[in-house]
Amino acid sequence: MSGEKDIQIVRGNNNRTAKGDNSTFVQGDNNQMSQAEQVSTTEVIEMLAYLEEQIQNLTALSEVEREKSVKRLEAAKVEVIESEPDKESIAKSLKRVNETLNEAGETTQEVKELVKELFPTVVKVAGWLGCAAGKIWMM
Repeated sequence: MSGEKDIQIVRGNNNRTAKGDNSTFVQGDNNQMSQAEQVSTTEVIEMLAYLEEQIQNLTALSEVEREKSVKRLEAAKVEVIESEPDKESIAKSLKRVNETLNEAGETTQEVKELVKELFPTVVKVAGWLGCAAGKIWMM
């Protein structure tokens, strides 16, 4: 990866953001912006492994749901180590994992709590991907 960049995290209500090379536009209510260091590829792989481990240990999910989610996270980890990773593909994998969790979370409080617990990790991965966490991880 060439050149480390800072990532801005925006929190607030009704946010709209547009981001381009060297520019950021944020519109919304009660915005809070903070700077965060960009994470390395190794750290992203470690975070995806952490997500995978948490999901494997989640007995509230059926075995089939756990296996699907783990396979998607494994595919994301493989993509991360590519010389030019397809970040859109990684984001889609995370989004599908989140959809599986949210479907299960409709009936299980344990899954809802895990989704919330994993959100900070997903925010960091989303920053590396260059997308908003809300695009891939809804709570």
